[in-house]
Amino acid sequence: MLARMADNPHLPSPPNIVLQVLERASRLDCSPSDLAAVIHRDPAMCGKILKTINSALYGLPRAISSIERAIALLGFKPVRSLAIGLSLPAMQRQMTCPPPSATFWKESVAGAIIAQELATHLGRPSPDDELVAGLLRDLGMLALQQIDAAAYAQILDRPLAELSREQCRLEEEAFGIHHADASAFLLGRWRLPEDITEAIRYHHSPELAADLPHPVVERARLLAFAGQIARLPSCQDERREGDAELLRDILVSAREQYGLNDADLTAFLEPAAKKIEEFAELMDINVGSFENYGRIIALASEELVKLTVETSADKLRILELKRQAEQETQHWRDQVRRLRHESRRDPLTDAFNRGCFEQELIVQFRRARRRGTVLGLVFLDLDDFKGINDRSGHLFGDRVLRETADRLFAAVREGDIVARYGGDEFCVLIENTSPNGLRAMTERLWQDFNRRTIGEGGHLTVLRASLGAVVCLPRTYPLSAKEFLAEADRAMYAAKTTGKNQVSFVSLLTAADERFLAAVEKRLFSVWLSERGIWEPQHLGIGVRRSAANFESPGRLALRLGWLTPSQLRPILRERRASRRRFDQIVLERGLTDKHLYALLALQLEPPEELAAQLVTQEVVEEAAMHVHLRAFHQWLQTTLA
Repeated sequence: MLARMADNPHLPSPPNIVLQVLERASRLDCSPSDLAAVIHRDPAMCGKILKTINSALYGLPRAISSIERAIALLGFKPVRSLAIGLSLPAMQRQMTCPPPSATFWKESVAGAIIAQELATHLGRPSPDDELVAGLLRDLGMLALQQIDAAAYAQILDRPLAELSREQCRLEEEAFGIHHADASAFLLGRWRLPEDITEAIRYHHSPELAADLPHPVVERARLLAFAGQIARLPSCQDERREGDAELLRDILVSAREQYGLNDADLTAFLEPAAKKIEEFAELMDINVGSFENYGRIIALASEELVKLTVETSADKLRILELKRQAEQETQHWRDQVRRLRHESRRDPLTDAFNRGCFEQELIVQFRRARRRGTVLGLVFLDLDDFKGINDRSGHLFGDRVLRETADRLFAAVREGDIVARYGGDEFCVLIENTSPNGLRAMTERLWQDFNRRTIGEGGHLTVLRASLGAVVCLPRTYPLSAKEFLAEADRAMYAAKTTGKNQVSFVSLLTAADERFLAAVEKRLFSVWLSERGIWEPQHLGIGVRRSAANFESPGRLALRLGWLTPSQLRPILRERRASRRRFDQIVLERGLTDKHLYALLALQLEPPEELAAQLVTQEVVEEAAMHVHLRAFHQWLQTTLA
């Protein structure tokens, strides 16, 4: 689109004399006499520049009669700006289409003068740059119109409120660029400096220019503000939708960006109309009369206050209806949450019920198979619970069941599942464990039960339970999750039939499983610390490893470690989705080794950084020393891949 724009003979471009002025003024060795010699080649241009400099626009105490004197007094930038601005009538005559809107030139001239006046008021270093930037900020609209007048007319036919927010987006959808980009492109070809062209590029969205130099950002904001004020009379004349919103934006920007309250802004804009009319006359552009912008702001502010008062009651009613609707919505959300909780939980103990547990068992079994982690299951049955009910009553029996569930909740990590399977039977599903970890947890739980005495209403009992604990590696376990549960049930009955109040532990791991787990465990950070005498864990399992629900995926982990590139990982993930094969099965065919897999699983099971943070928090190891240990561990882990 930019190439088509550059080759379009009907696009606006300055006369040759102006291009020569811009080219000469951009040279470092240019002198006032050199620039004056170029301007003298066009007597009409020379006369317009002198007439403008001697007008109220500059307010000089004495008239200037020569271009050399004007350049020496004002500098290159004001003269360059005037040369561009005064050439607009000639540019307008080049175009085959009329201006995009009846107010285009009017708003361009008004925006230019307001931008210059505000820059002067704020003490900015180059107010004349604001003049030329304000005058040419929307030049790209002319360019896009020349490309496709019919398509552009459809865009400009939108309501003003929509156009104010969406014009650039609509232009990008139709042309691939928006008019501010087109303006910056054209002005860059005319050798205007980047501090002007880039400010124009972002004047509809100054926030996007945050990374550019500060003067560019400030100029973009000033152009946006001046453009809003220049557009205000059109809104007032036509009473279009959005004029109240536009006024609010103007008043907020004036107050927050430039420290001008409503009265200050009105006073600042009072003399603007006369200067705008005079500059339009000097440019030989017929844009009609200009309203008093200060009076427009004052009247519009009054209307805004009236509108606010008139709509306040409606707003209060709307707010009340909204509040009632939100309360109603929250009520039904609470109801849904309550019903969902009741459908999943046992009402007496708040443990998961049997149906929910069996669903979770299938989900976690599949997840452990996919991730190569160990799954543990404890099946617990209270001993002589019927006798407790018969001797002490069902209320006391309920107390025993609640106490049992509380002991189980206290023994597991967040993410592990505690369920009341039925009657006095409970199940605990432990993900991401180890044989030693599950055995230690089960023994600790059994001992806790034997120390627990429950008394209430003259009744007293000691908790006794038979526990069956089973561990397997789902990635190689040939049977289903249902059969895994049956194994735990059989282990519990084995404990009950051989004397009750004991633990029966069953490992479903094969010799190959144990070698695989040993290779993974050897690469755990806790084992590395233990072998070097830095910290000795009680056991490798619960309390060290985290819940598998928080795993970092092996593909992302391998990518972060640099063991796979994005181009290598993408086909692996595609094949896994298509074939349902495990990640480890595919990746071994595509460059990684068994040792890579052992290391990945070790880092998943026990993230070193998390364990390090725990040890530092518990003051087991000082933070500085732990940083050294972490670096040494990762270096060692890398050597294990050789």
